Amino acid sequence: MFGDNKTRRYTQEFKQACLGYTPAPGYFKQTLTPALSHIIGSLAAGYFGSAAKIDTLVEPVGTLDPLRRALLAADILRGTGKLPETQRGQGKTFLELVAFSGAQGAHDAARHIIDQSYDRQQAEMLIPALSAFWPYEPSPQKELERAQSHYLKGILMFKTGRSTARDFKERLEQALSILSTVDPSQAVSAARQAQVSQVKTQLEQMWHTTLEWY
Repeated sequence: MFGDNKTRRYTQEFKQACLGYTPAPGYFKQTLTPALSHIIGSLAAGYFGSAAKIDTLVEPVGTLDPLRRALLAADILRGTGKLPETQRGQGKTFLELVAFSGAQGAHDAARHIIDQSYDRQQAEMLIPALSAFWPYEPSPQKELERAQSHYLKGILMFKTGRSTARDFKERLEQALSILSTVDPSQAVSAARQAQVSQVKTQLEQMWHTTLEWY
């Protein structure tokens, strides 16, 4: 009962910290860090007894707009990813879910910047966050996300005038090299293997076509 009460209280505290998130200096240390310290301690103690409860815990991250979602997830991962409590068990599951949610937000935010806004300030905020997610995802999603983050950094920098077409082409070639390391057979199910294989093939085709333009 004690663990359940703490779980509910800390889940609500973390939810409020996520919903109020801003990338402004000071928010992470003053608001998010205290909530995260309670969450990490509860995860280490095993108070979140099921994957479903951890999924519920992470849900608020996914309710933010794509850019804030990505930046929040990146802040969480950078702040807690190297702690001993998050290297195994419930802590590791928490980081994987945060990383997955953050990567989804980052992809959506990048597409908006690339296709519509060309907002240089947003791009400058997003580019560093793109490196935060893949280290915490399981293979083969890890390699797939690493390749995509490499590509997205390149296209964001090019579309917002921070790099040249030659720079983008070099980064795209590097992304294709990383993509070649994706092994769909590492996925946990046949359905997931097929999905990863399909995404890998689609990205290879799209990026090779893009290379021809440059």
